[in-house]
Amino acid sequence: MNTLRIAAAVIALAALCWIRADAHKPITSKYTFNEHVLPIFRERCVTCHFEGGAAPMPLDSYTDARPWAESIRAELVSAHMPPAQAESGVGEFRNAGLLPPRDLDVVLTWATGGTPEGPPATTPAAMRPRAEWPLGPPDIVVPVPAAVTLAPSAVERTEEFRLPASALEGRAIRAVDLRPGTPAVVRRAIFVASSGSAASNDPNDVETVIGIWSPARDITPAGNGAAFRFPTGAALVARITYRKTWKYENTEVTDRSTVGVYFAGASPASRPIDAIAIADSRTIDRDAQAIAIRSDISGEKSGDARAIAVMPDGSRALLVRFIAQREWPQRFWYVSPVTLPRGTKIESSVPIVVDVVR
Repeated sequence: MNTLRIAAAVIALAALCWIRADAHKPITSKYTFNEHVLPIFRERCVTCHFEGGAAPMPLDSYTDARPWAESIRAELVSAHMPPAQAESGVGEFRNAGLLPPRDLDVVLTWATGGTPEGPPATTPAAMRPRAEWPLGPPDIVVPVPAAVTLAPSAVERTEEFRLPASALEGRAIRAVDLRPGTPAVVRRAIFVASSGSAASNDPNDVETVIGIWSPARDITPAGNGAAFRFPTGAALVARITYRKTWKYENTEVTDRSTVGVYFAGASPASRPIDAIAIADSRTIDRDAQAIAIRSDISGEKSGDARAIAVMPDGSRALLVRFIAQREWPQRFWYVSPVTLPRGTKIESSVPIVVDVVR
């Protein structure tokens, strides 16, 4: 019995036990699924948790969600869900990914208070389909060169595609998005402006990552007048990771995704973004403004990520804290740039990358 089959059996048994244990549990929750929980799930969770989505179970009906109530509670309490969220009160981000405290209270109270369904008449209107391109029509749309087929025995696979890039040369790019052909198996995508040169041995060198995509959240474009400058002669490389859930075990699945690129207008009007790699600590040699911060995708090390800026005057500022998860790479965009004077030392518990403008 392979790993996916064992995992599926364990999950199914846990869900069955929860149903049986919960059958005689008194209703103590003042919140019901139809009135209070379902609107939250549809707003916050169904980018992944829909039939045919990246998550193994949908959450857009009481019948689908109730067996998973205990798992939902555990994932929320451990901060593993929603995935890739920045800790509240540490930095101010446009895409922190946090579940608002009231929403968290509603779901936890429902999950631990007897999971009442609520009157069917209060069920919200049917969920609207997710927009193909949440940011609107891209400036350039590029299908990946070929379809990818996962054999019945395959579980996970990463493919690297070189996409036509002549139209991108010298342009300022504010976002890159992905439209999966088969959402159930497309887990993440990294978009890199690659010069094609050999990899550097300098630990301070870092790839120009112009986009990070995951099914858990819509793309956040660059802000504060900043953009990624696409180098002349570079290639746009898309690294797409495919992964099956237990629902697709021993099934052949094929995907052909499409990439969308968004320009930031005329190049001179945008401040180019540079990347500063922090292995454990590094001192900034020029004045800079941090506009975003992310985990280092090259190592994909998981764990508690904390970054601290030690200013030249000795003061310390916590830049970000989040749980770095290999499956859920994320770039957090600051609401306002964070000033990092020359001589600032950045310390981090795991490898991270700080995106700055000068």
